[in-house]
Amino acid sequence: ARYNQAIMNFGALQCKPAAPGCSDCPFAIYCEAHRSGRIRDYPAKKKKLPRHERHFNYFLMVDPDGKCAIHQRDHDDIWGGLHQLPMIETSNKTEAADFDDYRLKDAFPWILHPTRPEFLASKTAVLSHQLVHCIFYRLSCHAHSAKIKPLLSFENTQNLVNFAFPSVLRRFITDSLKKGLC
Repeated sequence: ARYNQAIMNFGALQCKPAAPGCSDCPFAIYCEAHRSGRIRDYPAKKKKLPRHERHFNYFLMVDPDGKCAIHQRDHDDIWGGLHQLPMIETSNKTEAADFDDYRLKDAFPWILHPTRPEFLASKTAVLSHQLVHCIFYRLSCHAHSAKIKPLLSFENTQNLVNFAFPSVLRRFITDSLKKGLC
């Protein structure tokens, strides 16, 4: 392991793409790039994957008992298996006014009396292949129906630290707890 690490360190210092030090390299006779005259071709540049932009609209829903709605993400998408706040994914940036009663009831049929969402924060998660714009809203949840159990759970806000959340959500929840938003 140490030998491999030493060779990697040597290569990082000696084999610089812009100015390789082949003339004083003790390994030049063994180097395929040097022997074939293709020094400028190495290291091979990887093509960057295009970043797909996504827009996640998260809703901080706190019921009259002070409990916060959360649920576990599907395993077949980013952050699979982690927990999150109730969310509506949209194709572009949205604002609180874009979420009328009809759209909220369609997305969250278990809410009996939704209120107008209140903008709280905006954060962006930069992933290797996705740029996830997260907009956070507060949505008062005065009542919910019995259909809620398989969809999500309402947890004591102090217990949220016991659940695994994506880092962007973890930071938002931690900030919200400090500010007394939930």
